[in-house]
Amino acid sequence: MQFGYPQTKRIISNSFFYRYINNCVIEITRKQLIQEEEVEEDRREQVGAQHNDDFIRLQPNEHKEYSNSQLAPAQKARLLRNAVRWFNGTGFLNKRNWVIERDYIEIGSASVNCAKKFFASRKNLCVWDVLQVIQFCAAAVFDELQPGDGEYDKKWHVRNGLNVCFLLKYWDKVNEQLNLE
Repeated sequence: MQFGYPQTKRIISNSFFYRYINNCVIEITRKQLIQEEEVEEDRREQVGAQHNDDFIRLQPNEHKEYSNSQLAPAQKARLLRNAVRWFNGTGFLNKRNWVIERDYIEIGSASVNCAKKFFASRKNLCVWDVLQVIQFCAAAVFDELQPGDGEYDKKWHVRNGLNVCFLLKYWDKVNEQLNLE
């Protein structure tokens, strides 16, 4: 009597069957993941194109008030607040067109008051200038490598420039770190 032979054969055949099923499931899952990645890539391209179109719509050639430096400081502050709300609603797109964060720019009533004072002292600046610097600050935060612990951060003011009040308070330092002026 061959004790254990049929059981061994069944275990071998069952393990072969399970490996075959498992490989099929893995292959199906891999194909689904590839399809989902392609769909996600298409979606990211569409979102990126839409975001770029919306950003272009905000540019001065479309909205004269954003590039008008002759407006009153209160009007400029109001326009800045509305534009920042729009940016927070759409989110920030990084280099790969991923919407990585919404509500990334801090603005409140204190920031609006800072903006009024800022625009009162710098009458030659327009809202569009501030919005461009905000986008540069966001790119520095989300797209660039952050310094390690204990390392000197050459763009510390830029990385904190997503707080509108801080940005306006340290405007010259931020522009110097961005090499804009």
